[in-house]
Amino acid sequence: MEDRKLKNGGHFPNELQTLILKAALLNRKEAMSCFLDWLDLNQLNHLNVKSTSFISDFMDEIDLGSQRLMPLVIENLGIDSHPYFPLFTGFKKNLWVRNQRIFLAAKDLLEKLSEEGIPTLLVKGISMANMYYKRIECRPMNDGDILIPYACKSKSLAFFRKQKKLYRMGKEEINMVDFYHASHFFQNKDTDIDIHWNLFAEYANHADASSFAWEGSQEYHWDGKSTRVLSPTHEFFLALIHGRHFGKFPPIRWVPDCVMILRKENGKLDWAEFTRLSRMYHFKPYIQKALVYLKDNFWAELPDEMMKEIATMPIKKDELLYYHLAAMNIKKHGFLSMFYLGTRRLILIHRLFENEEPLWKYLLRWYTQKLIKETRKWFEK
Repeated sequence: MEDRKLKNGGHFPNELQTLILKAALLNRKEAMSCFLDWLDLNQLNHLNVKSTSFISDFMDEIDLGSQRLMPLVIENLGIDSHPYFPLFTGFKKNLWVRNQRIFLAAKDLLEKLSEEGIPTLLVKGISMANMYYKRIECRPMNDGDILIPYACKSKSLAFFRKQKKLYRMGKEEINMVDFYHASHFFQNKDTDIDIHWNLFAEYANHADASSFAWEGSQEYHWDGKSTRVLSPTHEFFLALIHGRHFGKFPPIRWVPDCVMILRKENGKLDWAEFTRLSRMYHFKPYIQKALVYLKDNFWAELPDEMMKEIATMPIKKDELLYYHLAAMNIKKHGFLSMFYLGTRRLILIHRLFENEEPLWKYLLRWYTQKLIKETRKWFEK
């Protein structure tokens, strides 16, 4: 198994990650067998449960994406099904507390944005944890995500500038906000809310790229705060698409998110709408791969007709190349590799998603802003 522990991040679920995903999602008998195999392959089956360093000894041997699955594994198998599980009580409580802090910050922000006349829609972790998981700690989050209309981007950024004592923009977005689909805003060091003006990073500056989400959205009242949520079909599409990029946290969370949506809806999504969106966006190579993985391992009832239609969709050469580059760790071989592969990826983004200005101008503007951002970071050290 190549790079099985994925200490430097990852992309699609590998053999070990598939085992822990099955431990979290299959029926208990099959899940326990998968969990024991997973422990054995990670050489974790003989840890000292009396050691004060048990949690760190356990977590140090697995990737970050698998670490975040442990509450769901324990929930699925039962806390008394393995001697390790009671030792995770503190770990799960910390995740619960972290999620609650994010929820409180998000609710406060929903109220403030409403006062500014900016509509909101809950996406990703906040929506999933509240609507599809039985226990919120089973859906850990690093941040909360709120979608606003693209037309409200400038208005929202102006609001945050006025509120800069309360909300600090993420350093990655400073000077680069014109190229991003969202920005982190921190209430404090540990509480981060992402404000999205588009759902997909590649479509950052497309005014209509997230229109489908608003058109199909449903009203949602969250502890007295009025907002909106995605339809189940759109939630499934977004959850599945979320796994397309390489990440520091291997983005395998899309698998349980998709399964939880399918469970709640008994597999009855609007598959014609899902297929329409799959045709509309340039994510086809990933969608084809992800659906086959999901059907083969976790949800055999995915409709055959839909699977066939997705499998036979024509795919552009640029779409294949973009997915190949998006799934790579372009930083792995140093600066020159990062510059070369990063530039190739930018060229493909321009061709597929951002073709309203000349390529040379797009690249010059991107690297100029990047240089300004990195220079600012250097002076702040």
